[in-house]
Amino acid sequence: MQKHKHLYASLLVALVSILPAQAQLVINEFMQSNVETIMDDISEFPDSWVELYNPTDQTVNLADFSIGIKEEPSDAYKLPAKDIPAGGHILIYCDKEEQGLHTDFRLESGKNGAIYLFKGDEIVDKLTKIAKMPAPDIAYGRKSDGDKKWGYELQPTPGTANEGGLSDIILDEPIFSIPGGVYKDMSFSVELSLPDGAPEGASIHYTTDGTEPTKDSPVYSEALNFSSSRVVRAKLFAEGAISRPSTTNSYLVLGRRVTLPVVSLTTNPKYLNDSKIGIYPNNDGDKKKVDWRRPVNFEYFPTPESEAALNQLCETRVSGGATRGSKFKSQIVYANKRFGEKRLEYEFWPNSKPGMTDIKSIMLRNAGNDFDYMYFRDAAIQMNMATHCDLDWQAYQPAIVFINGQYRGMLNIRERSNEDNIYSNYNKLEDIDMFENWGELKTGTWDNKMAFTEFYNKRGHTMAEYDQWMECEEFLNLMLMNIFYSNRDFPGNNIVMWRPTAEGGRWRWIAKDTDFGMGLYGHRYDYKTI
Repeated sequence: MQKHKHLYASLLVALVSILPAQAQLVINEFMQSNVETIMDDISEFPDSWVELYNPTDQTVNLADFSIGIKEEPSDAYKLPAKDIPAGGHILIYCDKEEQGLHTDFRLESGKNGAIYLFKGDEIVDKLTKIAKMPAPDIAYGRKSDGDKKWGYELQPTPGTANEGGLSDIILDEPIFSIPGGVYKDMSFSVELSLPDGAPEGASIHYTTDGTEPTKDSPVYSEALNFSSSRVVRAKLFAEGAISRPSTTNSYLVLGRRVTLPVVSLTTNPKYLNDSKIGIYPNNDGDKKKVDWRRPVNFEYFPTPESEAALNQLCETRVSGGATRGSKFKSQIVYANKRFGEKRLEYEFWPNSKPGMTDIKSIMLRNAGNDFDYMYFRDAAIQMNMATHCDLDWQAYQPAIVFINGQYRGMLNIRERSNEDNIYSNYNKLEDIDMFENWGELKTGTWDNKMAFTEFYNKRGHTMAEYDQWMECEEFLNLMLMNIFYSNRDFPGNNIVMWRPTAEGGRWRWIAKDTDFGMGLYGHRYDYKTI
């Protein structure tokens, strides 16, 4: 009898050890903020990612699994039917794209985040109370594939075996002897030094071409001297320690007296010009209408004599339609807490919108269709109207722009015409419906818009009835502006309408892209054309 008990116990242990290994996956590694560690299958840098590992000796199909950041399986994202071989890895892109391996959520970059892996309604693996990320591009993973020990990885290993080792040492930033700025000449040297507490053997590596420094980049050994504008990116490396993203400083020479603010954008040149992954159009005239975002360091110097008011890691993409073919591209610059700074916290438009400092994104605009003409036609039209009446609009500030230390001319710092405009102008309001060109949903739902459309398609309504749905005076101001300035690219185009979703929220409009006004392309601009 005793023998049978031992045999039964042995079989039970064997069965328990085998069952979890049958068709099960585990969370193996994740990154809360992916700046440029990996590019995904749609040529983007996913906001965050999770690596799953198959520790069994059988192929596992993802169709049985879902993944989420909440404990309820009904809130999880269902994964597609895809085979993971024995001992294989697969990346789940957490970027809100909601297709295939791209989830409908992002990982939390702050503290107390969570990841849940479900098989059906059962939680098969999870991580809770995840710490706030120490810096972007740092991965947290198992010491080896499937191992019980977790930690920050010396080198992220997305899609491959975890073999790089773990560390709890996160290196600080190097120290620059002279801050970035706009200088009369380069008659000085820039020295780099290790911060206090740097581990023994730490070294500084740097670049001057816009690329992120690696261990193969030049090692700093003596003061840097330049004869022209230059951007320096530098970071620490040490054996057994993890490097943060680089620290960037721009040293710019204009060669003449200027009074405008200066913007310096720094990024890997291939993110702009590469034929496959660059966001700029090809030289063959292809407009390349993609909205890929690429990492960029953004510095803002309010005056040529001042230090940088902003120096932070951001994202950028090209904006516009046909005007992408212009020599200077309109670009959007986005702030995000995943990169370290949640906002572009600066008063860009002190004259027209004083006190506004909570900015999610800005546009560096090339003046659109007005690129070869006045270069500020849209800004002049909007400012002349909106500063004298009730009208939502895009504030304006011209600035000199450098990219990777090269002078690129002037672009106009503009407010956006999307939900970020509403956030900044309406006390952080985010619960809105917004449409562009009457039928393109930008955010929110169709519900009120469909009811509003049904209302105005019927004749016989009074102004008081219309006023229940929309702010009539603001709409009239928008129409009067476009008619008076003879904007010919309206109202079939460049219409942005929005409303608060709260009860009683009424439709308003944002002035946008009036570049065809005031006689562009030789069109008559007088009372006979109005």
